[in-house]
Amino acid sequence: MAKTKRMFIETDRQALLTAIEQCRKASIDALRRAPCTGDVYRRTSGLVDAIDGVAEVLTGNREHFWLAPTTNAHFK
Repeated sequence: MAKTKRMFIETDRQALLTAIEQCRKASIDALRRAPCTGDVYRRTSGLVDAIDGVAEVLTGNREHFWLAPTTNAHFK
C-alpha cells in the first residue's frame, strides 16, 4: 500500500483558525457564566489556553484572538 504525504496548506490553516475562533468565543462566553471554582470554569480555561497554543503554532502569535487594547485617542 502506498503511503501518502500529509500536507497542511493555507486553506487548512484558515479553516482551523476560523473553527477555533468560534470555539474560543463560546468558551469565553461560558467562562463569564460559570462559577469560578467549578469544573466547567477550570476545564474551559484550559481549553482557551489550548486554543491560544494552537493559534500560536498556526500564526506565530499566541495572542492572535485577543482583543486589541482600547485607546483614549479622543482625549489627546
